[in-house]
Amino acid sequence: MLIVFRVDASNKIGLGHLYRCLNLAKLLKNIGSNVIFICSGDSGYYRRYIDENLYSIEVIDGSRSGEFTEYDWVDDAHKTTNIINNLEVDLLIVDHYDLDYRWEISVSKLVKKIFVIDDLAQKKHYCDFILNHACTAEHYQGLLIKKDATILCGLEYVPINNKFYDVRELALVKRKSTEKIKNILIFMGGADSNNITSIVIDTIKNIESLNLYEIKVLLPITATYFNYIKEKIKSIQVNIDLIPGSDNMAELCLWADLCIGSGGMASWERCVLGLPSIVKSINNNQDMSVSLLEKLGGAITWNNNQDLCHSINEIRSDAQLWHSLSTNSAKICDGLGLERIIREIT
Repeated sequence: MLIVFRVDASNKIGLGHLYRCLNLAKLLKNIGSNVIFICSGDSGYYRRYIDENLYSIEVIDGSRSGEFTEYDWVDDAHKTTNIINNLEVDLLIVDHYDLDYRWEISVSKLVKKIFVIDDLAQKKHYCDFILNHACTAEHYQGLLIKKDATILCGLEYVPINNKFYDVRELALVKRKSTEKIKNILIFMGGADSNNITSIVIDTIKNIESLNLYEIKVLLPITATYFNYIKEKIKSIQVNIDLIPGSDNMAELCLWADLCIGSGGMASWERCVLGLPSIVKSINNNQDMSVSLLEKLGGAITWNNNQDLCHSINEIRSDAQLWHSLSTNSAKICDGLGLERIIREIT
């Protein structure tokens, strides 16, 4: 099979879309598929993630002339069709908020099937498969032009890297024997374009008995505020380690007893390992998943410094609350979503 991904990554939108596509690509490659990525924007930001996995990549110019202008889906469709025109594409996987049924219809004659990865359930789509793990099939009533499209909804379809499942049993054993918090991980996403990491550091540096904890801040070196955070950590003279990106997030989540993080894919990865979290939605596209995570008892949410400070103090002083969050989060997601997705789309 020839699989083509249309996905972007940048300092503004982060790496989440690309990461979950890479997770899918790895399993598809393992079963013998050939994989091509079509991406726009600053290729220097994301190219190494694709190159290191030995996938082919085609870079197209961005189709937005300015930050507040409408995305030019016609231009994007034209550039995409120029690339796939002479290819026999079995499956086109689209993970892109700016593309909808109009773009999908424009390229549909050149591919056998289209698979859309979505988080919003707001736009119409012309596809054979659609994935949204944070909602139900009812959210897509009236949004799917193909009435026979396969809808993959629910947390059993979260496309999480297999590395998390590989250490799940070890992590859950560790959680059961944990008596107090020792290790704290801070990760506000791969881009953190709003510099929420700085707010977290400003809050946590005033926590009483901070020296009792080992704290790690994960922030990719490509993030806009990486150098700012690096200097901030030096200036406050608090024992915080800054990690400039990690190839194995599963190991960090296994190490941690508590995570202060954003929504998105990382929040579900933490669930696989039963890691209690204090979570903030940093983009509108994370609102649905963060709300669901809180509703299921898998995390505490925060909006401002006061919320965060209160939640940290509450969770570190209440072992029963910590264990409840750990147990609930582990029930939410088992880490086998990729296998279920692959069975549906191949």
